[in-house]
Amino acid sequence: MSKYINESIILCGGLGTRFREVSEQIPKALAVVSGKPILSWLINDLTNIGIKKIVLATGYLSEDIEEFIENNNFKNCLISKEENPLGTGGAILNAQKYINKKNFFVLNGDSRIKFNLFKLLNFHEENYSDISILLSSKTKGNDFGSVKISKNKIITCFSEKKETFGHSLVNTGVYCMKKSLFTSLKQNTKYSLEKDLIPLWIKEKKIFGHIVNIPFTDIGTKKRFTVAKFE
Repeated sequence: MSKYINESIILCGGLGTRFREVSEQIPKALAVVSGKPILSWLINDLTNIGIKKIVLATGYLSEDIEEFIENNNFKNCLISKEENPLGTGGAILNAQKYINKKNFFVLNGDSRIKFNLFKLLNFHEENYSDISILLSSKTKGNDFGSVKISKNKIITCFSEKKETFGHSLVNTGVYCMKKSLFTSLKQNTKYSLEKDLIPLWIKEKKIFGHIVNIPFTDIGTKKRFTVAKFE
């Protein structure tokens, strides 16, 4: 895998307003699930498949994440701190100064799915995709992003936590992306990947969905955090 893609961004900079019912003292990415912070799980998952560079896109409570990385000696991690809230899309753009490959992974820092990212990369390359999004047919819930795809796996509708499409697919927050997608965007500008960019790119880029019958765990709310378990 490292021959083709060995860089990833983890989005850790959200304000976590819903998570503050659990704690206002730590960022969501440092919330402990099954004995260790979710960020540890994600870093280990990526390291174990050969990812050599993990860029942590931080903002709110960045100093906590910086200290955590230093204390745990995660040498393959870099910090990309935003001075002002940039949204998920703006955070990726801000972190791209550390990305050298034409394709890279992006993971949300408050969720996890046990899935072999080799398969997502293969799917991405086979379809000459601009973005490939990992979609779960197993996870349900009105507060998750909902997606519709065509028969050839092209994403045709994308709604982030606003409406559902019946028995729709759910965005797991795992992406394989082309770096060139971001070249026309303005630096230091707030963009939501889910609300601003993907709905626009669906109309003009090749956005594919890779479906898995695997649930993913999101800890963004107190209810979901309370029941979350990893293995």
